[in-house]
Amino acid sequence: MSTQSVIEHHIQALAEGNLDEIMADYSVDCVFIANDNCIVGTDGIRAVFQGAVANGGFAVTMQHAIYHDEAAYITWTVPGVISLGTDTFIVKGDAIVLQTNAMALTSA
Repeated sequence: MSTQSVIEHHIQALAEGNLDEIMADYSVDCVFIANDNCIVGTDGIRAVFQGAVANGGFAVTMQHAIYHDEAAYITWTVPGVISLGTDTFIVKGDAIVLQTNAMALTSA
């Protein structure tokens, strides 16, 4: 699979709220960096996404996606919830090995 196809699968799985498909995109020793957390391995990452999809999927609106070899950078929104989200990914083979994430929540 290409980097782009792995990331597109990941976004689709998030939209569907399919935790098993979300996790299928990660290597067992992946690193997820967000805010002041660095999570290593799929157990910790699964816990993050369990909370994110606890009420089902959500409508991710892609703003930009840039792919170069094993790297990807995306910006996105979830209307009414997240006004801006960004992720950087490194994909090796068919799996995400590194992801960084930042989000700005929509003001109430």
